[in-house]
Amino acid sequence: MKRFLVFLIFALSCHPTTLPNAGGTLPGMCPGGIQILETMTYNVGLAPGVEPYATPRIAPLAQELGKFRDMGVMCIEEAWTKESKEAIVSALGLPPENVFYVDTSGQGDDLSNVNVCKPGQLDAVAACARSNCDELPTEEQSRCAYASCKDELVSLYGVFTGGDGADCLNCLVSSVGQDIDETIRECSTPGHGRSHAYGGQNGEILVSRFPLKNKEALLLPSSIANRVGLFATIEIDGREPIEVACMHDGTSGDVPPSHRGPDGKRVFSDWNDEMNAQIQAVSDRLKARAGNRPQLLLGDVNAGPAIGKAVTEDEPRVWSRIVSLGFTSPATQAASPFCSVCSDNTQRLIESPHPGNHLIDHVLVRDPPGGSTLIPVCTRRLLDTDHKAYYPGYDGQLVEGHLSDHYAVAVTFRYE
Repeated sequence: MKRFLVFLIFALSCHPTTLPNAGGTLPGMCPGGIQILETMTYNVGLAPGVEPYATPRIAPLAQELGKFRDMGVMCIEEAWTKESKEAIVSALGLPPENVFYVDTSGQGDDLSNVNVCKPGQLDAVAACARSNCDELPTEEQSRCAYASCKDELVSLYGVFTGGDGADCLNCLVSSVGQDIDETIRECSTPGHGRSHAYGGQNGEILVSRFPLKNKEALLLPSSIANRVGLFATIEIDGREPIEVACMHDGTSGDVPPSHRGPDGKRVFSDWNDEMNAQIQAVSDRLKARAGNRPQLLLGDVNAGPAIGKAVTEDEPRVWSRIVSLGFTSPATQAASPFCSVCSDNTQRLIESPHPGNHLIDHVLVRDPPGGSTLIPVCTRRLLDTDHKAYYPGYDGQLVEGHLSDHYAVAVTFRYE
């Protein structure tokens, strides 16, 4: 039950969970030279109701990302709201053809009148949340309810363990960032329920200093929040085009996945199955688009290997699937191993006193045999340990901390 409570509030975040690897040979300092392609993936953690200070962090985070406008390819995840996407795109100042994101509001499986609770079953949770959290900013009320109403949530979970409680709880999880009264109204009969957070918006943005050609978006099978694969073709100095994709894989929890097929039945037996289906769908589409050309898949895949004693594995089943699909992650071969979700991150310490160290953000490369090749020459972490900022909190007081609960991962390639 404790794991469920954590999942309830942090379902959209990455929940780290030990494949031997003691590090590799790729340096952190990148050499100069020709045919260089710089890439970066960054989960910005702008998830109201899930991550602390989501809205206050938008402006300083967007300003900082603007400094990376010359990055060859960059995948940004968890810019869940329209406000955060627009702020980031404006700060980057790139031509429209160099930026790609899609609006998935209202899309995804229709769980209307499915993800709802029975009359009266949310009364105790609602009373507790209103008593303790009603005066807080709207986007902080979900986090407050978790902290203040654990007994009521455990009791609610217990009521439903033998029945259809997962649907009710999925509605609560999908309502993160909302006002308490709005959540109760939507999730209680005769409310219509809620199936995807943030009105069905997704959090991904794909940007490049090269024009993005043949842009395509693929809506992935997903529970709780809509997730997409973004695809595009880039051309560097007249060489053979490279196919790129950007994604944010799902994350696991104790509540069963809510995604349903056309017949109304649940599609996945567990979260790893759903995560693997998302990875498979993006891999298949990327391969079909690329043919015999080099491929890059950037994003937070919520999985990664153990690297010596410094980095602990996360979701080995999912990571095994990624490897089996032919992808390699240069970040796992860093001469000095590093994590992307780390115990020294101030945002993570707000969420958990023992967040651990994991590498789940990757620039994945796949080179078909006989074609051009992307050769990694260095890999490093950006916007990390020493990179903190001051920004006004909800009450106007300055807050000092990291801009996201993730650090960015960058890989530089030579193209042959």
